[in-house]
Amino acid sequence: MSASPDRRTLLVLATFLVLATGILSCSGGGGSTPSEPSNPTVSIQGVWVGTATSLSASGTCLADNFHPVTVPARWEIAQSGAVFTAFQTLNNAVACPFTGTVSGSTVTFLAQPSGTTPACTVQSVVCPNNPGRVLTIELQLTQSLLTATVSGNKMSPTGTAVWRVTDSQTGQLVGEYRVQGTQSLQKQ
Repeated sequence: MSASPDRRTLLVLATFLVLATGILSCSGGGGSTPSEPSNPTVSIQGVWVGTATSLSASGTCLADNFHPVTVPARWEIAQSGAVFTAFQTLNNAVACPFTGTVSGSTVTFLAQPSGTTPACTVQSVVCPNNPGRVLTIELQLTQSLLTATVSGNKMSPTGTAVWRVTDSQTGQLVGEYRVQGTQSLQKQ
């Protein structure tokens, strides 16, 4: 039994959803003095559209036969000062919730698990080379990172998503599946 095209598409979408999840901000904060110029927060409020591309993958059988894929991406963002809430839709499929922060022109995205859209953070998938083996992948929110830089009406998120992979039948840990990717977005 081989994975159906729909199942493979769902795995690719799940991978891209992870790419959209920025969990931790790696930017350091420093003190400021009154003589330093302020770093105003850019506005990301509104709708952003473009593409999301998986660049590489590693770990477990899920990375076997990996091929970069590009799909349509759409973000709807509501911002209040330096914080925001958002929904990301990839390939016109599942819309996943996010929160995040904006500091100057740097944006950090944080995936928000949702009872109404559990596919955003947990999936059942099969290995390409062993379609009879069902695996459960769970997004590791504290290890996945997506940050973006905003320049005018363009935003370029990049990051790594880390999934914990277990055998669905035995519950045994299989390992980690890491996916690196990028998005190219334009404000509408």
